[in-house]
Amino acid sequence: SSWFEQKAAAPAPWQIRRAIAFIDGHNSGPLTVQDVAEAVGIGLRSLQEGFRRHKRISPHDYLKLARLNRVRAELLDPESSRSIEAVARHWGFVNRGHFALEYRQAFGEQPSQTRRKR
Repeated sequence: SSWFEQKAAAPAPWQIRRAIAFIDGHNSGPLTVQDVAEAVGIGLRSLQEGFRRHKRISPHDYLKLARLNRVRAELLDPESSRSIEAVARHWGFVNRGHFALEYRQAFGEQPSQTRRKR
């Protein structure tokens, strides 16, 4: 019974750094927290605990911010010809209303306002 009472060890900071590097280096489209956990070689719960402990943010929120930053970069790119909706979908935002709200909360402006800045 004492085995059940033992706390599981949180992942080491290097594992969280590896997860962040994986997220930041993944530029090919949408990514899930489960994808990150598998790439790092730890369980989903361990990844969540490690982010909470070492970064004070959930891996889901970190991933969402990374995706929002990629959307913003593409909207500012004068070479990009995709619509705002296509860009958002490419980075995993399928609900237009939620995307617009999250974008505005992150950057203080609508995606269309960002697009006009390029």
